[in-house]
Amino acid sequence: MKAKELFITLKKELDNFSIYDIMMIRSFIERDAKFLPEKYKHHYIEAMMKYLIETFNEINKKRVE
Repeated sequence: MKAKELFITLKKELDNFSIYDIMMIRSFIERDAKFLPEKYKHHYIEAMMKYLIETFNEINKKRVE
């Protein structure tokens, strides 16, 4: 699969994402962080969610050429 095809597929898949899917991702990240020390856990979860949303927004804004 070429990069352009992959990007088009990602864009289509992202259009099908719902708030429920994002909540499931957050739940996975929280489970992943369960063994982190408490003082790092909140920061880790928030940083990962911020990265996820920023990545989604970047994909949505980019045009397929």
